[in-house]
Amino acid sequence: MRRWPRLLLLGVLAAALVPSATAGADETDASTLLARVNVLRAEQHLKPLHAQPALAGCAGTQARYIDTIQRLRHSSSDGTPASTRIRRAYRARVVGEVLGYGPSIAWITRAWMRSPIHRSVLLDRSFRSIGIGIVRDGNTYWITADLGS
Repeated sequence: MRRWPRLLLLGVLAAALVPSATAGADETDASTLLARVNVLRAEQHLKPLHAQPALAGCAGTQARYIDTIQRLRHSSSDGTPASTRIRRAYRARVVGEVLGYGPSIAWITRAWMRSPIHRSVLLDRSFRSIGIGIVRDGNTYWITADLGS
């Protein structure tokens, strides 16, 4: 695997995959996730992340893709690495991405905080912006959070 300078790419703690279904998430879900992450950052005396529309578009595309293939993958459908995909959408010195799926936003957030790698990305003080993509597929949420400095 090729290493990207100062790029934080992550997998996720995951359970068994669930079959695809037709359903959706809304902006409230993304706002809920952003609020949860910012509470965690505030507890560590970190500045809040700000929603960034270009990053949200990038994250939304990736969330739809991982829902379609029913597995977590940082590269896009055409094989483009996350670092390239994110930087095409948003100019940043440092970019990062966390992926997750599970039964609820709260469940996924707790899983991220129990994972040292995910926790370090979400609580990285260099990040200022975030874009969140969420697909609700039946009883499963597929989430991509793209971050930039």
